[in-house]
Amino acid sequence: MGAGALADPDSTLRDFSAGALGPDMRNEVRAVYGGYGIAIGALLLATIWMSGIKAGARLAVLVSLSGMAGGRIISMMMEPPAGDFPLTILIVEIVLIAMLGTAMVLQSSSPERV
Repeated sequence: MGAGALADPDSTLRDFSAGALGPDMRNEVRAVYGGYGIAIGALLLATIWMSGIKAGARLAVLVSLSGMAGGRIISMMMEPPAGDFPLTILIVEIVLIAMLGTAMVLQSSSPERV
């Protein structure tokens, strides 16, 4: 998603019923969906070689995903989404939160395994 958002921000938000994006909105999509997503992916990959940052990196990503999922839930309670894609993204966020939480629990009980 990150590389796609950097290359073509209009297609990134097409599933959200966003319509045509102006330059400022394309900038925002490239930053949040593109650059931020790639940076978070790189951080998680770095934990493979830098075991000392595993717990902190996983916690940071877990908190970040929790904030996005929480904001999405509040938004859905305030106004229903126009399509199914926001719910799909929410489910993906919740699954990732569960996976990171599980990894953190396993890491705390057996650091050499995870």
